Amino acid sequence: MLDSQRSGSPKGEEPSVIAQILREHSAMTEAFVQFLWQEQCFDQQELRTLDGRPVRILKPGYLNVNAGPDFTQAEIILDGELLRGSVELHLNVSDWWAHGHQTDPSYTSVILHISLWDDSRHLQTIAGEKRIPTLALASYLAAPLDELLGWWREDRQEFCPLSTMSLASEAVVDVLHRLGQERFLEKVEYFSFHVERSDMEQMCYEGILDALGYSANREPFLELGKRLRLEYLLGKPRPVIEALLFGTAGLLPAQTGEQPADEGREYAEQLAEIWYSLGDAPTPLHASEWQFARLRPANFPTRRLAGMAGILDGCAGGSLILGFLSVVETVRDTEPLRSVFVRLCQLLMPEARGFWVNHSQFSGKSHRPLVHLIGQGRASDIIVNIVLPLLGLWASVAQSQSLSRAVQQLYDGHPALQPNHITRQLRQWLHVPRKYHSAKTQQGMIYLHHLFCSTGLCGVCPMAISFSHSN
Repeated sequence: MLDSQRSGSPKGEEPSVIAQILREHSAMTEAFVQFLWQEQCFDQQELRTLDGRPVRILKPGYLNVNAGPDFTQAEIILDGELLRGSVELHLNVSDWWAHGHQTDPSYTSVILHISLWDDSRHLQTIAGEKRIPTLALASYLAAPLDELLGWWREDRQEFCPLSTMSLASEAVVDVLHRLGQERFLEKVEYFSFHVERSDMEQMCYEGILDALGYSANREPFLELGKRLRLEYLLGKPRPVIEALLFGTAGLLPAQTGEQPADEGREYAEQLAEIWYSLGDAPTPLHASEWQFARLRPANFPTRRLAGMAGILDGCAGGSLILGFLSVVETVRDTEPLRSVFVRLCQLLMPEARGFWVNHSQFSGKSHRPLVHLIGQGRASDIIVNIVLPLLGLWASVAQSQSLSRAVQQLYDGHPALQPNHITRQLRQWLHVPRKYHSAKTQQGMIYLHHLFCSTGLCGVCPMAISFSHSN
């Protein structure tokens, strides 16, 4: 919500004035409208949609950084009716149509369309056959637009005081390694806390599914893991595993009504036959819960599920975690760490076969052949964030010092993972040379960002404290 300095300001300008300001501020993007919505930078009294219905905002929702509407889990009262769902934001009302949302089924969850101003009063906001109310903020802004733009720019500024200092690289890396170790131990503690409700095998399975969902499909993958437990899959033939995974996900063509590619029709029919022959199959998810938009084909949930089937099909002895354990135990011998990392990745990178060699979903055209169903980058992320912490817990429970040392050695020596916006920013701020890049260093950066940078606790930042003591 706005603070006292931002409240009580005059309402926004007339649309014609706003149009002029928009032309003068060509750098303005939808991120600015997201800022207005998140901060509720408008007079919330007497809000009305473009068709005249009163609307009251109870909960603006949560910013969605993935495909689909901008905010999820919002709550409003529209003309006396409580509505829960998503909110989509644009600079102009007409952008809804320009972006093609009217034919995108993922936008049927939208309960309110927000635009900065109404540039096209004759257009109705629709998704499929659903008509969606639109609220134009122009007449309700809590301050002049130029002033709001200033607040927005201030909020977007990111700066670390350490970035202007000459820091010793070795000292920076030392702090990051300590933080990376804390993050690792925190993951071990998390798994230890939850092992009472779920055995390590199930936790490993759910952790891999979580990682395969990445950010766009994390929730449905986690729900899939809870509905379709690991013990129900291990030891079954590959076609049955695939039928169970796709069927429980609700993504079989027989469930979605889509037409599979010609070369995959027989395969899809075989999976459907297996699925519908199972008398005790879990309740399936709905296809609408999965995101495909804005994802690379290699990251489609269908291809990820085929990859999970390959991982489970390769489990020896009816165990998922023991496969990783047998590889990690070789660290006690003379095998180089690099070779151990390769073997761990191989367990998480099943080769594509059959239909999935050149397809990433049941329908659509084929693409160039892909060797693996899961890439090395995703496999490495799973090793660092799931497998090694779980094996660290295993070593603690088994009171095995040799296994504990092996796990620690692998964590300390794991090469750098794929960078993300956090690690890129921290590398720039802290001037970390490339020779010090490692997974542990990156984990320290993420831990530092989550606990201090993102919360504004610069005064108690361990990096700043460390260097203030050294000077």
